[in-house]
Amino acid sequence: MHEHVGEFELIARHFARPVRRALLGVGDDCALIAPTPGMQLALAADMLVEGRHFVATVPPARLGHKALAVNLSDLAACGARPLAFLLSIAMPRVDEGFVAAFAEGMYALADAHGIELVGGDTTAGPLVINVSVIGEVAPGQALRRDGARVGDTLWVSGRLGDARLALEALRGQVRLAGEDFERARLAMEAPQPRVALGLALRGIATSAIDLSDGLLGDLGHVLAASRVGASLDVATLPPGEVLARQDPAMQRLCLLHGGDDYELLFTAPAARDEAVRGAARTAGVDVTPIGRIEAAPGLRQICDETGALLVFDEIQCGLGRTGTLWAYEGYHVTPDIMTLAKPLAGGLPIGAILLTQTVADALGPGDHGSTFAGGPLVCTVAHSVFRHINTPVFLQQVKSHSDYMAAQLNDRVVASPLIEQVRGKGLMWGLVSVPPAADIMVEARKFGLIVLV
Repeated sequence: MHEHVGEFELIARHFARPVRRALLGVGDDCALIAPTPGMQLALAADMLVEGRHFVATVPPARLGHKALAVNLSDLAACGARPLAFLLSIAMPRVDEGFVAAFAEGMYALADAHGIELVGGDTTAGPLVINVSVIGEVAPGQALRRDGARVGDTLWVSGRLGDARLALEALRGQVRLAGEDFERARLAMEAPQPRVALGLALRGIATSAIDLSDGLLGDLGHVLAASRVGASLDVATLPPGEVLARQDPAMQRLCLLHGGDDYELLFTAPAARDEAVRGAARTAGVDVTPIGRIEAAPGLRQICDETGALLVFDEIQCGLGRTGTLWAYEGYHVTPDIMTLAKPLAGGLPIGAILLTQTVADALGPGDHGSTFAGGPLVCTVAHSVFRHINTPVFLQQVKSHSDYMAAQLNDRVVASPLIEQVRGKGLMWGLVSVPPAADIMVEARKFGLIVLV
């Protein structure tokens, strides 16, 4: 460090502020924090390296802002409330003006989100900034990457692409007028973490991630963790103010592959669209539906390319139980073969399959057998059941009951610390419990209840 300013003096001048929430802050070997009883801690860390994550000409106040903002964005994606953060910084030399402006930008954002600096480190070296944040969230309320479910709507907050456009301008790949360049550069250097939106989405969103590496890359993380696929409506992606004035090729590049947006990409059940919009209004952030979660990445395409048949088992979930006549209709993937059984005849033993015309043309007498193919009586009952179910009035009743169940479960059950998530469709709903299911079964039996798991 500079010979006239030691490490401890630098810390005392610019980074030692009284703490309000922590028990012990900057100046000791460790900070001490007392989390709210019953809450879980959420931890995240991000490192910024000059020349890779920011350019040498970035104003230090913006750098201080961004160093904290990218970490707050991780807490936002988790639905965690910010508590405290640690700052470690390496600098090639001490520049008091740089440090003062850096601290000013960092503290301005920290104060806006009620988070306080409680410790860290400084040393000599290439300019590298590392921030670690600490937040808290109630058990079962954290937003995670692995919760996206088939049929969920895919949403994004804010507007995308201006940060990547600024990078392209700095690389000389696009020319921007002075005002447009400054606006795009501000998006890149001073992103706004969507903490309020993340908090408002708890109990509504099924998964979330912040957009740091580009829409397609970060969406891929959610799909891989949730083991699902997605259809993306590129035409609905909301471009940033400056990007909206660029040619289509540049828009597509920045929208799909641009990093540093730090908006939230999240999923939520289609039945909760209005709840999502309400959460966005509460947070004061625009949100846009941009696609839908599907059964598997390219499942239909993979089967078609390899000559495999796609078979759906709808014995338990077909015939209106999910709100549509067949469950596959809600997943936007059409099978080649669909199996049915007892529910088709109101519980009487019967077995049946539905085939595409291509598959049906390939079958001959004796190619298909069934343990319970059904005699005249059972087939007559099945015909009557199907005729009753396959009516708009019946299916509309299912949808009405489904909406009611979803609202009641999400408004009442999801608030319980014992429930991590409510999942379902139509008249088929389940609860993901925090304690082991066996413990819940034992407790339920004490009240005369038999619980299926």
